[in-house]
Amino acid sequence: MRAVFLMLLLVLPIVARAEAPEALIQRIKADPDRFLEEAAGLILGFGSDGVLDASGVARFVAVARARIRVRAERRLMLADLDADGAVTGEELSVLLRAEGAGPRGRLAVAHLRADADGDGTVSAAERMAAARGVAAREVAPVAADAAAVLALDVDGDGRINLAELRRALALVLPGA
Repeated sequence: MRAVFLMLLLVLPIVARAEAPEALIQRIKADPDRFLEEAAGLILGFGSDGVLDASGVARFVAVARARIRVRAERRLMLADLDADGAVTGEELSVLLRAEGAGPRGRLAVAHLRADADGDGTVSAAERMAAARGVAAREVAPVAADAAAVLALDVDGDGRINLAELRRALALVLPGA
């Protein structure tokens, strides 16, 4: 599951700054207003003075990674009933009985994956390591999505603002 904010933009890297690949063009054409809103949110939210560059993309990726990590860690922390930092099999079974089928399965799998030493208890260190692993896996497509906006940098200076974004979209959507 990804938060709406993390589902920004595209799921493909872009290599040419002036020529967007056909998949990106089709994505933009499918819903240009949504693309513009999401790209503007990235520019204004993570850029500096209304300009997004590689450091702004890096800030976005850091926030996305943190959100994913917290979500993954939270799932297991809910089962830490005695607040000792570890989740035992007994604590897990209490919470599993209280959950619905979907959350029950996700929690059980999260516990299984996080229990690196296989002793049936997820220590605080195992929980944090597992959350970092989930974040590392899930942030890659999000990072590509954010970097895709920089590929629309028409003048090639490594930065994009709203005016340049609109110019790039005008090239993709002539007459719009």
